[in-house]
Amino acid sequence: MNIKRNYGITLFIYFMGLLLVGCTEDKYKDWQLLNEQWLAKNLKNDSIQQTSTGLQYKIIYQGDPNMRKPNQNSIVTISYKGELINGTVFDNGNNITFRLSNLIKGWQEGIVKMNGGGTYILYIPSNLAYDKDGSLPGIPPHSTLKFTVTLIDSQN
Repeated sequence: MNIKRNYGITLFIYFMGLLLVGCTEDKYKDWQLLNEQWLAKNLKNDSIQQTSTGLQYKIIYQGDPNMRKPNQNSIVTISYKGELINGTVFDNGNNITFRLSNLIKGWQEGIVKMNGGGTYILYIPSNLAYDKDGSLPGIPPHSTLKFTVTLIDSQN
């Protein structure tokens, strides 16, 4: 009798978990669609370029072509501001040093395009950032991320 009861409780918990997961995904479907539409509209701006992966970027200042350009294994020092498409700032930093290969794909792809001293705006679709998982605090699932990034230094 206890085995049947425990099995029933286990099934109940399992199906409730599935229901909650489904509700969470549906909660962000509108946000996902809004982000996809925003990227399509953003691309209509003549100053926006897009790579084959969907990363969009705008060159604010090209930087010095004589300064070291980063590669995927570089340690980079950057200043940045991160926003959602609705303008909500979720992160920023000045003179922060990272190994580029440890960062989200959108940063890896965008920062290697930059010359030292350059400033770009990176518009990173969710599949090159945190995708359906989002990142707490402040980045919902399916979020397009907008980063204004200045490459201060690169060590290869």
